[in-house]
This record gives sequence, C-alpha cells and structure tokens, in this order.
Amino acid sequence: DEKTRGKFLELCDAYPAIKAWFNGHFHLSHDYEESITVSGKNNVAFVQVGVIGDKSMRDDRRQTRIVRGNADGLQILTVNHHNNGEERLDMDMTFCQDGNNSISFANTHPVISPASDKWFSARVPQIEDGCFLEAHLENGGADDMFMVEKSNDVVCWWHMQDGRVLGVHDGQVIEYDAACLAPLGVVVQKDELQNRELMIVDGGKVAMLVAVGLDGDMRTEVIQPNDDGSYWRKFQRNKMRRIQEKQREAIAKSYAEKLKK
Repeated sequence: DEKTRGKFLELCDAYPAIKAWFNGHFHLSHDYEESITVSGKNNVAFVQVGVIGDKSMRDDRRQTRIVRGNADGLQILTVNHHNNGEERLDMDMTFCQDGNNSISFANTHPVISPASDKWFSARVPQIEDGCFLEAHLENGGADDMFMVEKSNDVVCWWHMQDGRVLGVHDGQVIEYDAACLAPLGVVVQKDELQNRELMIVDGGKVAMLVAVGLDGDMRTEVIQPNDDGSYWRKFQRNKMRRIQEKQREAIAKSYAEKLKK
C-alpha cells in the first residue's frame, strides 16, 4: 500500500548506512533496463533478483545476484546459471563520506526491449518526454483542458491535481508512484485506448477518454479513481487475503457441519 511504499524510501533517506535493498521472488531475469534503479537522496540501489530454478523463470533466463564489498564500496553481479555460474558485473558503488553513493553501471549485456510484446517495461520520465501538466500550464496552455493524442509512440507524464502520477507510453495509461516513480499498475489498456483520446480537464481534476461516434456525437468515459484515490486497476486481488478468506470459509463450513449433528 501507499504508506508502506513510502516507508521504505523514508528509511533509506534517514539511514545512510543503507546502501541497497533487494527484491526477491521476482520471476524475471536481470536483463531489463530497470532491473537496478537508484532512488532517494543517498542514491540507494533497488535491485531485482531473478531465480535459479527452471520451473520459476518467466523469460527463459536463470539468473541470481552476488554482492561483493568492503569498506570502500560494493559490486553487484549477475550469475548466469545457464553457463556454469558465469559472473557479470552490473553495478559498482563507491561509498562517499557525505553519506551519498557514487554509482556506475557496466552496461555490458543486451537489454530486453521495452517494446517487446511479451513483457511490460516501466519507464522513467526523461527531459525529451512531454505533457507534464505543470509545464503545459506554465507555457500558456489552456488551464482547463489538455489532450493526449492516441499513438503508440507518445510518451507523456503529468501529475493530477491530487498528486497522483499518470504516464502514457506503449499505447496505454499507467499509474506511477509519486515518490519513486515506480509503476503501480495499468489504468487504461491498449485496446481501451485505441481510437480514443485521453483528456485531462479542469486543471488535473478529471481524466477521461473521448471518442467521436459514427453519428458525430462526442462520447466520453470518465476514469474514476479507486476508493483509496489511486487510479490503477486491481486485476488480481491480494493473494494473502484470498487465502484468509478461504480459511474462514473452511472454518465456517466445519461449524455448520457440527450444527447438523
């Protein structure tokens, strides 16, 4: 949840001794551009960790991490389990006296393309991207309407008035965490955005999809936020909650059998 996500960044900013955190139970390899990212005022590395077993991988690549370090810094390497445990340097971190970390990436391996039809790849806002709502307004744009054209090539970002961050890329709308710009989930899928425009109106209060019908009428669909204020869709409910529900149902069933007796 949002509070828990923010707590991780707060801890990393508050304690410079934290240099990296690692995310296990991740069934993809390290050959993605964002498999290691850097966040926070202390340049802490967030590291995705792949799998050893061939039954757990989702992209046919069995990789794990090795960390080597000393008082001066650390290195994060990838172990290739397809090639007798061959090691590959991915990131080199040097510790600095001010608590910050100097980081360099090796960039010696092929990267799986974000344009792949098989996998969704997150993006990080770049200077050449467009559509930040604040910049649009500061440059004299209309303060009550902003349209994002329908195209798979468009990359746009903006903050809604409530601070939520939405991104348009690869023909879909994605919600990102406002603090670390990590993807939270899909807001509008490709097939839903096809042949429709995405419009942000009333200074970022409302997001809606717009299409012109065959009769020439303008048809709109408001993208309603969830109860917690987020926009991304929960396609799959929390696994632990589902397990707990089944456990309670089993208990209730057993007591119902006792009542029959």
